[in-house]
Amino acid sequence: MRVVLDAMGSDGAPDPEIEGAILASADPDLELTLVGDEERLKPALARRGAPSTISVIHASEVIQMHDSPVMAVRKKKDASLLVAIRLVKQGLADAAVSAGNTGAVMVA
Repeated sequence: MRVVLDAMGSDGAPDPEIEGAILASADPDLELTLVGDEERLKPALARRGAPSTISVIHASEVIQMHDSPVMAVRKKKDASLLVAIRLVKQGLADAAVSAGNTGAVMVA
């Protein structure tokens, strides 16, 4: 199963998302991709000794918890949450997970 994770979604991003991805990577049936700020994600993964099976896709924007869901989805086209959802829509992933703005997840 191919799972994409909005690595910039939570209040403590990207640390909890990275830790979760590392734990989940023990499942050989999962292909994991983190979506977010590549300049933050790649060094953080390397510092934690993450397996090379976890890939990263860059997204230049983040939908914050205080953002209006509809406005954020309309204006932040390169937000990590939207990039993750688009990968599912395009058939490049089977599921997307986000700990971010729940309203924006529903709108997306």
